[in-house]
Amino acid sequence: MKNARIEIIAAQMTAVLQEDAKNLQAALTRLNDLRASLLKRDPASLEDLLAVIKSEQDAYAINESRRNELRAQAAIELGCPIQEMNISRLIPHIGQRTSTRLLAAKAQIQELTAKLRTEYFATASLLSECARFNRQLVNALLGGKSQVTTYNCRGNHSQQLKSAMVNLQL
Repeated sequence: MKNARIEIIAAQMTAVLQEDAKNLQAALTRLNDLRASLLKRDPASLEDLLAVIKSEQDAYAINESRRNELRAQAAIELGCPIQEMNISRLIPHIGQRTSTRLLAAKAQIQELTAKLRTEYFATASLLSECARFNRQLVNALLGGKSQVTTYNCRGNHSQQLKSAMVNLQL
């Protein structure tokens, strides 16, 4: 017979993992919104997005804390170190219906995590390109690395900023 306490912990863990899946889906949506706002150059939507992220931080922390509590409880029930406690170790000790739900939640988390990794790299690439483009604009306007510094016989230096669109020399 399966341990009733382990069944309860596994059912609660399934609910926590489903909440994690919702959080991952929301993160995917936010990354898409971030890229769209950057491309549209919409600072108002970027600020709205930041406010949403800040408001949801506490909920994420609570869910993570709950997951860690359940993991610790399962480790105690199964008599194993908490570091070794995972879903695969829990499955043999729970009923078929609960294990099916738990494995489905795990698969959904893995799928969303892979998507999030892809979206994260796409967003990081876009931000990197934006930074590179901004540097090029600043260099074009202010002279950047193409400016030449010359020294006279007294050791005073002067910069040749003739190629810049904005002359910084006073």
